[in-house]
Amino acid sequence: MKYFLEQWLMKCRFIAFVLVVFSAASHLTAGPFNETKNLPVASQGRFRSLEPAARLWLYDTYHLQQLKREHFPLFQTMDSSALELLWKTHLLGPSFMDNAPLFWIHYADVKKTLGLDLAQSRFSYQELMHAFFEDKESNLRLMRILLPYEYAKSYHSPNNRSRSNKQELRGLAPGLWVSWREGTLIVMATPGTPPWNFLSVNMPLTSEHVDLEKIEKQNKLFSEELLQLFQHLQTYRELLPSSNDIHKNTDLATVLRQAGTTLKMLPSKSYSGEWLSLHAFNVQVADSNKQQPVDIENFTSFSDADFHHLRLSYNELKEKAARYYNVLPGENNDSIRLSLEEAVHKFSSVYEKAYTSIAGQPYREAINKQLLYPAHWQLQMETSYYRMPLIEASLFAYSLALILFLIGYTAKRESLFRWALGAIIIGLIIHTLILILRCLVLQRPPVSNMFETVVYVPWVAMLLGLGLFTALRHYIILIAATAASASLLILLKLTDVDARMENVQAVLDSQYWLIVHVLMIVASYGVFIVCGMLAHFYLVACALNRQATNSGQFTAKCVLQTMYIGVALLIPGTILGGVWAAESWGRFWDWDPKESWAFISACIYVLIIHAYTFRKIHDYGLAVGSIGGLMAISFTWYGVNYILGTGLHSYGFGKGGEIYYYGYLLIESLFLIAVHSIVIFKKRTC
Repeated sequence: MKYFLEQWLMKCRFIAFVLVVFSAASHLTAGPFNETKNLPVASQGRFRSLEPAARLWLYDTYHLQQLKREHFPLFQTMDSSALELLWKTHLLGPSFMDNAPLFWIHYADVKKTLGLDLAQSRFSYQELMHAFFEDKESNLRLMRILLPYEYAKSYHSPNNRSRSNKQELRGLAPGLWVSWREGTLIVMATPGTPPWNFLSVNMPLTSEHVDLEKIEKQNKLFSEELLQLFQHLQTYRELLPSSNDIHKNTDLATVLRQAGTTLKMLPSKSYSGEWLSLHAFNVQVADSNKQQPVDIENFTSFSDADFHHLRLSYNELKEKAARYYNVLPGENNDSIRLSLEEAVHKFSSVYEKAYTSIAGQPYREAINKQLLYPAHWQLQMETSYYRMPLIEASLFAYSLALILFLIGYTAKRESLFRWALGAIIIGLIIHTLILILRCLVLQRPPVSNMFETVVYVPWVAMLLGLGLFTALRHYIILIAATAASASLLILLKLTDVDARMENVQAVLDSQYWLIVHVLMIVASYGVFIVCGMLAHFYLVACALNRQATNSGQFTAKCVLQTMYIGVALLIPGTILGGVWAAESWGRFWDWDPKESWAFISACIYVLIIHAYTFRKIHDYGLAVGSIGGLMAISFTWYGVNYILGTGLHSYGFGKGGEIYYYGYLLIESLFLIAVHSIVIFKKRTC
């Protein structure tokens, strides 16, 4: 017993050491603004801690959460953290980044259209502004793609009930009108401002007799990236610090909203749930009784005293930051940095004290629901989640377990299997921590987007593997579950799925149905993946002519048992989804693509089980069928949302990763063909 405990302590210490090293590495690049990392900010529809908000802000344009030194060689006074970059941009404006390769472009066609270097993936603001706003040739190239796509979307929109051929593309710019005339898209009116200034009235944008639906489908990914890039450029232009102009507008709410778009950390007193930029501290208004402008009185939910101290500490922080980033030759930079860090500490302390008065309090209430400001512990948890490499650590543990299983099987060493089991348990503990942290921060089950389901599914697979191993005491189940879990986590890292923590979409805003319906459906995916992995093992045994062994027969039984469990989750989950649909949309079933493919997948597995039960197929057919069912489930999970991209389940839609999915289908098909060919060949030669 003592030896066993010592071994466990060694394993736990190793994993803890890996987490501490990675976490410490992230702290080393935090910069002088590190102490602000847990302060709350309104960002992208949520109140979140400042460091995650900064990482997501940078990721949206740069596609990384930290700066690469080779991209920003002139930033001598900056660490590589997104947090410092956000603060510097807020305090000084974005002009220091105008020539830095900040904007990431994925599709080569977009680069080609804009006349950019195809070998690069990131471009500067100045380069893109030239291509979008200044160069007539590249501007018109993108307009001839972007405008027909936007028109096709607008024309087929449910809002266009009259099917009018004339549409105002307000999503791009108010006053931009186009019309469909005799099979050609024509410009009717333009705002006249860049980047629309190269368009002219009656300019044709397409050749004759173009199919609108074909335009929308063919140019979807390309046009969506162009739109996103255009929006990023517009957002970048709005990052300039607010001026100190004197405002005579009596609508103070409008004045304060227009003060800035970055670091919205001041809860508005007038509008519950609305937060204002720190730039609002410097807005002044004219006073009829005095000869000089005055600051606006307390416009936040904080007390007057806290507001006053916060404004003073913020202005001191601005002054120290300006000196730090504009240090002159010969000045003592260490003392200036220390002075800045002291100002940051003072501001953070004052802000935390002020925020305590509203932390965890409701800012909006309905009959059955309250919306709360995040508590301090939630903000700290969110920052820790982003800083700790939990997915990497869990993947490392699972991968180590697979390697130990392989070595143990090859070298016939049973002790390595026990070490592999220990690595699996540690990996599952870390994996569970990922889900718990997301649940605590978001206050909901972690299954509302693709990233969360790709984390949840391998967790279910691993839990199932450990459960069946405990009951049946055979390592083949653990190996299958570990291989499935490790494969999905590797895929998660390769495809770079959006990992941000977001509020649940309105259609999913039901704790009860998220738990009852979505958790059941998505859990069935994890069970079917283990089932499919076991089927692969059985078919490999068939190819090696070992299916008649005890291990091969046991594997076939495990395929059937896991299929039973998966179907027991999938079918009730699908029926309960219909009940939720009736409650939310007023109908139980409408053959929506997601509903249709859930039905198809369930039918495939039910047919396989019935065929096996009535001896129409045997173990070999069961294994082949489970792989076919897994391919159907993969389309239900990924294909409907990322390839079809249509239907009422729009909250799951996304883009990217298609090449990996098509590769999976191809490899799976080739595997089945190869195994079947080998089996047929062996039968003929016997």
